[in-house]
Amino acid sequence: MSGPNQAIGLNGRLAARWARRAVDRLRKERVEIDELNVFPVPDGDTGTNMYHTLRAAYLAVEELTGPVTLPQVVAALAEGAGRGARGNSGLILAVALQGVADALDGVTVATPEAMAQALELASARARQSVARPVDGTMLTVLDAMATEAAEKAEDGANLIELISAVRLRSRSALRETTGQLPVLREAEVVDAGSTGIVELFDLLYATVTGRTPQDSMLGEVTRSPRIVHQASADELEIVAILASSPASTDSEGTTSTLAEALDELGGTSIVINGPKVHVHVADEATAVTVLDHLAGFGIVRLDMEDLRLHEEEG
Repeated sequence: MSGPNQAIGLNGRLAARWARRAVDRLRKERVEIDELNVFPVPDGDTGTNMYHTLRAAYLAVEELTGPVTLPQVVAALAEGAGRGARGNSGLILAVALQGVADALDGVTVATPEAMAQALELASARARQSVARPVDGTMLTVLDAMATEAAEKAEDGANLIELISAVRLRSRSALRETTGQLPVLREAEVVDAGSTGIVELFDLLYATVTGRTPQDSMLGEVTRSPRIVHQASADELEIVAILASSPASTDSEGTTSTLAEALDELGGTSIVINGPKVHVHVADEATAVTVLDHLAGFGIVRLDMEDLRLHEEEG
């Protein structure tokens, strides 16, 4: 496959422009994405968490000076997102961005092959960071996007053709999430975190092609009936930054012994990125047990939130 856009590539300047546009779009759409949120708990903050995470990522880009390269921009995005990641969705997004940064290290202009490798590593890292991966989530959509990118690169697609195909596949994968997860099927909604991923990639397509962003998926998915937020078994959210980085993965891609321990202690929605740990617990007693375990690694920063407050407001 070939075409007139064969020479078009993604460089540092375009990556920075994409980040700025992405922050603006999530700022405008975060409330609508919040309203889709029913998984892992109906706390209505997925869009907000992704927005704050990406905003922290872009602030790191703004600190760069002089002409910027693609590796510099994506590395800054990953570092900023890692520092400012919020909630389950934000932390997974930060992990995915780190995967992109690692894949594009030393790549000044992204080729189709480099883009495919970046999406593959982003998808793999995101899945490895989650203690119990679930179908119908951001992980599923990222997997579908990575698979599509790999197939297009192997077929000889140019960058525009590859990004266009991945954009379309991300949208179809988002629609499929409703039937992949019971809570989404009952609520008749798509996954909120996946919606954010699709919106971000839509902007990458618009940025690289020079087209005006349009046709947001939210216009389609928010027409579906939405569930009224109800009390969830997960009542408390814990985000801790540890003094050491205990999270590691083996060659099989399984989660670390820390994730397994938190799971055995009653934690759910466990996501680990380096020293940052995200976990939901059902009650105060479980929270104390989980915090006692985390204290063994040294807690540098701790944030706790009562998810029931979101439900009472909804």
